[in-house]
Amino acid sequence: MQDLEDFLATLKKALITLEELDHLEKGIDYFETFIRYIMNARRDLTIIDVCNVAKEISLERSCDVMTIAEQLISEGMEKGIEKGIEKGMEKGMEKGIEKGIELVRIETAKEMLLDHEPLSRIMKYSKLTEEQINELAKQMKH
Repeated sequence: MQDLEDFLATLKKALITLEELDHLEKGIDYFETFIRYIMNARRDLTIIDVCNVAKEISLERSCDVMTIAEQLISEGMEKGIEKGIEKGMEKGMEKGIEKGIELVRIETAKEMLLDHEPLSRIMKYSKLTEEQINELAKQMKH
């Protein structure tokens, strides 16, 4: 806990320095970069901690912190959605490929059954089990 308190004191000094840079054209960019960095670097730090320290220096800066927090949350959600879509597509393609392979095996077995090939040969080339081939043969008779 002392480590976090020491860090928050150092954070306050850094924010005061950044506040002094505010008059520069890139001052807010430095501030945003700094906030993003510390939020990623310190897992024990909450945005409320940072906002409270910023509020001691400037109400405007505490609002900036909250805006940055909203951006970070939004970016995190976007990344999560992208990853979810990517995973879903990956799984969908895997299932599609598996289904396609199964259909080819079934079609192979059907053709071989129509050609009256021996069961052992149908099993070897279609990779279907004896039970699956017998069930397929029953379905074809109907």
